[in-house]
Amino acid sequence: MGEPINAARQREQPPIFRAEAVAHHRLGREEKPALPEEAPPTTFRRPWAVLGTLAAVLAIGVATMPVPVHRQGTAVARTAEPMSLVVVMPVSRAGGPAEGAAVVLREGTVRGRVIQRFGGVSRGALTARFGIPVTGELPDPATVAIVRLDTGVVQPGGHHPAWVEVGTASLLDHFTGRTDE
Repeated sequence: MGEPINAARQREQPPIFRAEAVAHHRLGREEKPALPEEAPPTTFRRPWAVLGTLAAVLAIGVATMPVPVHRQGTAVARTAEPMSLVVVMPVSRAGGPAEGAAVVLREGTVRGRVIQRFGGVSRGALTARFGIPVTGELPDPATVAIVRLDTGVVQPGGHHPAWVEVGTASLLDHFTGRTDE
């Protein structure tokens, strides 16, 4: 009877963990389980770095790609032979159209090319030189382009909205508004 009461109670209680679980736990501390080999970090860094560099180069290339810049003007058909248009646009720091620049009327069926251009033309000179009646919608001073028609027919004397190619600018300039001068 010399045994303490606590020791007797401990022998009577079953263990809380199963014997297999305790053995597995002990084994895990002694041996590391076999894991797949880890790939070195540079294996994944290089492809991501190459992909990022290519994306940056592509973005820069697209942003600096030249695209045509158009300005809107008013086209008036002249009755002189051969049929031509006089396109009147506001004077701009961005400059006017070059000879051979494309011109498209708003409907898209009438197209032509600039054969001559004049800068800083007043409203009085529009009437005297080109026979265009002065109206409030025409700018003063104006840039004037004489356009030879390639396709389409326009009634003489009518005013039509026209888009004139005045040069090129990068795609980034279009988004930042630098072509609106």
